[in-house]
Amino acid sequence: MNTRPLWLRFAIRLSLALTAMVLAMLALFVSFYQYAHIQEAKEYVHTFSQALAKQIQPALLTYNQSELENLVTYLDLQQHILWLTVYNADGEQIIDRSYTPLSDPEREMYLPQQLEEVPQHPSFTQINLMGHYDSTPALHYMMPIRVEGSDAIWGSINLGYTLASNIFTTGHLFQLFGILALFGLVIGVIIVRFFSNWITQPIQNLHKATRSISTGDYTVNLYPTGADEFAELARSFNLMSAEISRTREKLQQQAENLEEMVEARTVELEESKEFNERLIRALPDTIAIHQNGVLKFVNDAGLKLLGYSDPAEVIGRPVLDFVHPRYHDTIRERVRRVNDEGRRVPLTDEVFIRKDRSEIIVEVAAGPIQYKGEPAVVVSLRDITDIRLLQQQAARAERLETVGNIAAQVAHDLNNLLTPIVAYPDMILALLDDNHRAIRFIEDIKRHGERIAEINQQLLTLSRRGHYNLEPLSLNDVLKEVTRLITVPQQVHLKLALSDDLFTISGGESQLSRVFSNLLLNAMDAMDNQGEILVKSYNAYLDKPIIGYERVERGEYAVVSISDNGTGIEKEHLSRIFDPFFTTKTASKVHGSGLGLSVVRNVIRDHQGYIDLETGPTGTTFTLYLPATRSDELNNMDTASDFQGHEHILVVDDDLLQFNVLDELLSSLGYHVSYAGTPEKAISMCQQTPYDILVLDMVLDSDLDGVDVFLQVRRFRPEQKAIIISGFAESHRVKAGLNAGIGSFIRKPLTLDKIAHAIREELDRVDTSGEL
Repeated sequence: MNTRPLWLRFAIRLSLALTAMVLAMLALFVSFYQYAHIQEAKEYVHTFSQALAKQIQPALLTYNQSELENLVTYLDLQQHILWLTVYNADGEQIIDRSYTPLSDPEREMYLPQQLEEVPQHPSFTQINLMGHYDSTPALHYMMPIRVEGSDAIWGSINLGYTLASNIFTTGHLFQLFGILALFGLVIGVIIVRFFSNWITQPIQNLHKATRSISTGDYTVNLYPTGADEFAELARSFNLMSAEISRTREKLQQQAENLEEMVEARTVELEESKEFNERLIRALPDTIAIHQNGVLKFVNDAGLKLLGYSDPAEVIGRPVLDFVHPRYHDTIRERVRRVNDEGRRVPLTDEVFIRKDRSEIIVEVAAGPIQYKGEPAVVVSLRDITDIRLLQQQAARAERLETVGNIAAQVAHDLNNLLTPIVAYPDMILALLDDNHRAIRFIEDIKRHGERIAEINQQLLTLSRRGHYNLEPLSLNDVLKEVTRLITVPQQVHLKLALSDDLFTISGGESQLSRVFSNLLLNAMDAMDNQGEILVKSYNAYLDKPIIGYERVERGEYAVVSISDNGTGIEKEHLSRIFDPFFTTKTASKVHGSGLGLSVVRNVIRDHQGYIDLETGPTGTTFTLYLPATRSDELNNMDTASDFQGHEHILVVDDDLLQFNVLDELLSSLGYHVSYAGTPEKAISMCQQTPYDILVLDMVLDSDLDGVDVFLQVRRFRPEQKAIIISGFAESHRVKAGLNAGIGSFIRKPLTLDKIAHAIREELDRVDTSGEL
């Protein structure tokens, strides 16, 4: 039987129950406390590691080892940090701080050496509650380091954290249970409550602060009190937060500066690009770029060169569209060399085709370039059509000068030899009866001599050393006479369409007759002596130049055009048709002197005129523009019989044959003739005897010429009259003599009409003293 009092039993039971309940509650509380504390510690370590990762992230990205070391220096003050190991993206260990000695087995257990042990996933973290480290519970934490907003992993953090002063050990629990059992529920609750507030509040504050930092708020600070571990951790946290804030501000400043630099550089590059584009477009030479044979860019000068106004008309078209077909293979080879060798190719000439289908000669330079990130070819073009034409003209002029010099010398010698052949027939015919059987032979000699003289005149015309008087004449009369005399094949229809009011021109009739004859003969050859030739004359009033085969200047012109319906002139021959001796005729069709068109051009130039030319498959038209003159007085030369005389004439010539001819001609007209074979003898004879007129050969076998003789005679006979003769053209020496008082100039070979007219005209001219 239980003898204890009821209250005691109740008290004991209550005490036991309370004690059991307190102990159970204490056990539950301790268990809950340890679990909550471990979770809080895990959360803290996770947040702390995230903050640490953000802090070291910039230095890790730039792999700045010294900055990494400085950033984790404050951890040296942390007693709860067992170790900190940081790996880069390649698994290399770049930070290794161990604050408690580890044995080799422990190191192998707790410190993984390769990054592969951390799964490569941006959200992965691993926290392990390790048994006991040195009889103390500890946390092992691993976490990857990644850039915010990216899945790329730049490294990992391996952290060991001890809970030595924050977790109850088993021995502590038994001691606490005994104490609590002795001091009761209230004391236990008070103690539990007190310790709970004392331990968890700093951790909660640190947790809130680290969470704020993880969200980007770097202004949060902890206010540590005392000198315990939580106060030290709070101070370390404040240092870390301040350092992160400074680093962030520095990075922001650098980012702003970099952004400003990039923006300024972008503006500078845009301005430079715009300036370069304007500069290239304004260049006077053509700049073009093509890729894979397609035109990608051309400046304003290029558009003008090709005859276009809108870039859309050329961009995107094949380059070969603008090049003459005979240069296509050349261009393909040059482009291949630029692409394969990667360097510029030498300058070359090519022919380009403009929008109006006209052709131009261009000088081309080409080299490699990068255009919009792809290989391309840049070309520079310069129009050298005029330069090449001038070079061709200069070369042609040089050839003509050489041929002309030879022709002039040959013509001079021929003129001297032709004088008796041309002059004597008239004298012989005057001595023969009208029915004499020799008349026919003498006329043949005269006609062929005149033909030789005509060819000789062509040589002089070619050399621009021919001489002829320019007198008012009607081109219609010349055309009618030429078409009357020329032999026209039966199958050729020659049609004249001559203007009734055609302007009078100033010209040489025989030379223009030669021009029209040559053009008519060429027209008949072009038609193979069958077809139609149209000869037209009309007046032209040009108020602006005409750009044709050559430039026809403004003015009033009498115009003659000769058209045929032959096969036309090949394009490649157009630049050479006026060259002396150039011909496309076969040997069976070549006739005459072979100087036809070169004589035509020189005669027209001597008359200050112009030639235009149109040709095609249906025929050719030569158009001659001769300046009009307002003089209506046409040439009506009298016959030699109207110019006879009895005066005394001195002939000065070093060629006795020439004198003999002149002696016969002048004597037949009634003049008295004397002869001087040298300049010195002529001067001496004039000192002794006055002569009514001197007939002077221009070129003498002496240091003195005919003009020198005249000038020296004029010293003692100021009234002396003279005429001058030569087989050459009217040179500057002849002009000097004419300006000094010589009456006229006569070109060899001489004829009776020419010499009679010139001498009589000079003798009858009123001299400077007013006497006859």
